[in-house]
Amino acid sequence: MGTKSFTLVSSPATGWGQEPQFLLAARMWDGLSLHVTSPVFQVRQGQSGEDFEMEPVQHVPTRGAQRWRHVIVRDPALTQQEFVAVANLAGASALYRWNSSRTQPVDVNSESTFHEMGAASLQSIDFAGVTLLVVASLRSAAPCAIYQLGSVISSSHGHFQLPGATDPAPTVFQRVGSGLVAVCFFCAGIHWLGL
Repeated sequence: MGTKSFTLVSSPATGWGQEPQFLLAARMWDGLSLHVTSPVFQVRQGQSGEDFEMEPVQHVPTRGAQRWRHVIVRDPALTQQEFVAVANLAGASALYRWNSSRTQPVDVNSESTFHEMGAASLQSIDFAGVTLLVVASLRSAAPCAIYQLGSVISSSHGHFQLPGATDPAPTVFQRVGSGLVAVCFFCAGIHWLGL
């Protein structure tokens, strides 16, 4: 009940059709509360080869989830770290470390929160070696926010370091405003138009 959207996550190393594939459901409410769990399903090709089977493998606590996004952050050494971000309507949105080889691919212990509340949708953008999260909000005071993710500084947790920072435990996100990229809102979605 109350599922807002679905996001398919396939590893860039394997691509669609290869194991493992996952479907993340952004579950908004259960009829009583917006503080619910959103399921993660593993998707497998069926016996006939023409159908698919889904098995729930994890339930992630969310707060009025609107949309999931798969985020890949590449550091200067060209290694990549995978994350999933969820836009939450009734609480802070969150970024989690993603590992498709684990039984439960979303590492809930690595949660990093951002955007206080009211997120309707989000989009990940790689621009000139920088990973940005663009958040569309239902709050009229701040309808759009852009967050820059820095270089990954921990292989086991979702911590990032902003360019030029020397603090070993810096803020995960830096809000960079709404002037870096042009965005348009269509049906609460976010589309990158360019500079």
